[in-house]
This record gives sequence, C-alpha cells and structure tokens, in this order.
Amino acid sequence: MTSTCFHCRQPGIDSMAKRWSSRASPVECSHCGKLSHVLASTSSGITMAGLLIVIVSAIAAGVWHMAPLVLVGLS
Repeated sequence: MTSTCFHCRQPGIDSMAKRWSSRASPVECSHCGKLSHVLASTSSGITMAGLLIVIVSAIAAGVWHMAPLVLVGLS
C-alpha cells in the first residue's frame, strides 16, 4: 500500500516506510524523488496505539480464558 506524496500528489511513498520515517530519516517518493516524513507526534501516536491494542488484546484474552475457571471456583 502506498501513501500520497505531499509534493507531487502521486502515490509514491510506501505506507510502512512512511510510518517509520522521521526528520532524521525521511522517506523518498518514487515519483518525484523528494523526501517526506511523518511528524514525530503522529509517528509515536501510531506506535503507541499499536502497542495499546496488543496489550488490551492480551489482557482480554487472559480474562476470557480465566472467567470459566473463576465461575467454577478453580482459580
């Protein structure tokens, strides 16, 4: 999947590469060759949202599997 370049408005930037980009390591558009990056606040927000989803899913899975044992009294 590709993202639209802010310079040429063409889909020339790999979405995963753009998510990991920063001011120190920008991504190059395959159409115009200009550099682009995600703002630091947006970039860390994407990472934190992904981490939060993984943690909440793990907790929910643990609770889901533990609930029948608690109801039976085997905890």
